[in-house]
Amino acid sequence: MRFSIEFTGDVRRMMDNIILHIPHASLYLPTDFWRDITVDKEIIERELRFIVDYKVDELVKNIDSHKIIAKYSRLYCDVERFRDDEAESMAKLGMGATYTHLSDGMQYRKIESSRREEILGKSYDLHHKQLNALSRKIVDQYGSCVIIDIHSYSDRRVYLNGDAVSENAVCNIDKIINFIAENLNPNPQPCRQNVARKVG
Repeated sequence: MRFSIEFTGDVRRMMDNIILHIPHASLYLPTDFWRDITVDKEIIERELRFIVDYKVDELVKNIDSHKIIAKYSRLYCDVERFRDDEAESMAKLGMGATYTHLSDGMQYRKIESSRREEILGKSYDLHHKQLNALSRKIVDQYGSCVIIDIHSYSDRRVYLNGDAVSENAVCNIDKIINFIAENLNPNPQPCRQNVARKVG
């Protein structure tokens, strides 16, 4: 079952200056990821599914808004960390922009500084270039830009029905984003209620 979020009248203009930023929904690991790995593939695959914000990109796919979605799993590069490890508190745990350790503290890869820069250039820098360009374009056009980070709960039953995104979760996320557009968005234009309807 699919759901479509319809925006009517002024709500479309309110959504024009909102970016939904989805940094941790990807399960994709590029082939060059594996050359740095020092543990069994099964350990990586287990961690991959544990730390992903599973299917949150699907949760908001029918919301008619700008979206920036990270291409790679954060096991390859976490685009939501500070680029500079000195500024990133999680880097002390091996979980800066380029993770070296799993969530349980186990080291899973070794990367030299030149390799780190290669990964950051391929993932982090391109992601932020896209995000910054879109943000600047929106600010130039509307005077403001609201970025909403989309993440999941560790208990995925909150928004999944089996392996599919639930109808209630789609309606709830729509209500939350609509609330932000109406009440927290500095764009002063009026906004009307979104309507979620079943399609197909």
